[in-house]
Amino acid sequence: MFLFNDIHPMVVDTKHKPFNQLYLSRIEGVICNALRDHSQTTVVRADLHLPEYGDVSDSILCNPDLSPGLMSRFIESLKEQIVFYQRQKAREGKRTHRCSVRYVWVLEQPELGGKKHYHLALFVNTDTFNCLGGYNEKGTGLASMIQNAWLSAMKLRDWPEYRTLVHFPDNPMAFLSLNSLDFRKKLDALTFRLSYMAKHRTKRYSSTERSFGCSQG
Repeated sequence: MFLFNDIHPMVVDTKHKPFNQLYLSRIEGVICNALRDHSQTTVVRADLHLPEYGDVSDSILCNPDLSPGLMSRFIESLKEQIVFYQRQKAREGKRTHRCSVRYVWVLEQPELGGKKHYHLALFVNTDTFNCLGGYNEKGTGLASMIQNAWLSAMKLRDWPEYRTLVHFPDNPMAFLSLNSLDFRKKLDALTFRLSYMAKHRTKRYSSTERSFGCSQG
């Protein structure tokens, strides 16, 4: 599947130039693969922040696991929760839909020595997830799964106060439907927004720490 060509190039937000062209290409690839698998795809944007020791209430301290593989642990936890969610729905006699999980993430550091955080774009089947659900501890939707996966990756599942480390920006969801009349318009709006993730300015390229990751295939 080819979504972009000379007639319909990828639309980007030029105010964030210069871009890492490899990152833009990888973002395009993830979008293509997601739509090839699910012609109706939900895209979720979230920001994943790292805790500071003792930054919750006056007395709670934490010892987060920020060891290498943090984002891999996050994605695996999220996939496991989605599988559990699907099985639970099936046991209740509800219809389920196959749901692949694809993603793009970038590590941001606004200035040298500044606080690092991750920007995430998640791609799932719209037939499975067409809303985020509640953001609080009692939530059972996709938002709560993302929050729980982030805490699990840092071994902070016993500290629900840290759910706020996951931030959902304004209008965190986008919907692509390959066969809809406004598909191109929505695709252009999505790539315009996601191109922000490929900007050079806030990346700290290092041989010891990845600044970009995405699903393969």
